[in-house]
Amino acid sequence: MRDDFEEKRRQNFELEEERDELARQLQAAISRADTESLAKSIAHETIAELEKEKTMKELEIKDLFARHKTEVSNKDIILSSVRRWVPF
Repeated sequence: MRDDFEEKRRQNFELEEERDELARQLQAAISRADTESLAKSIAHETIAELEKEKTMKELEIKDLFARHKTEVSNKDIILSSVRRWVPF
């Protein structure tokens, strides 16, 4: 009977150790998931900011191109006027 008691005690101890190890593994997995979730949130925020910046740059380029086109057109008009008045 004493041997049976010792065997049950040993099994109980092993099960408690296994439970503790599984609890540590679970905690580590939860920590990793939290870290990955935070990293994912930061990545999504960064993507959103970069998309906004990209859109702003595209609009800026479009505006600069339109201004350039207008300036070239105005200079062509001035050049045409000058050519009419100044013989080459």
